[in-house]
Amino acid sequence: MLVEVIAKYSQDIVWKMRLDSVSVSDDRIRRVSIDKFYKLVTGDAHARCKSWKRSLSEVKIFSP
Repeated sequence: MLVEVIAKYSQDIVWKMRLDSVSVSDDRIRRVSIDKFYKLVTGDAHARCKSWKRSLSEVKIFSP
């Protein structure tokens, strides 16, 4: 599995490539965006948002 942390689109697709001018692919090798990866790992489609909100709530802003 190739996980793309910075991806333009949300995706979970078969990774296709050309080897000696022959198209090669395998359903077990996939290009997955980070949001789809989080969903696969946690089973929760919103897990990434929840973890970011939790992290942001723990950030303290200091002013001089």
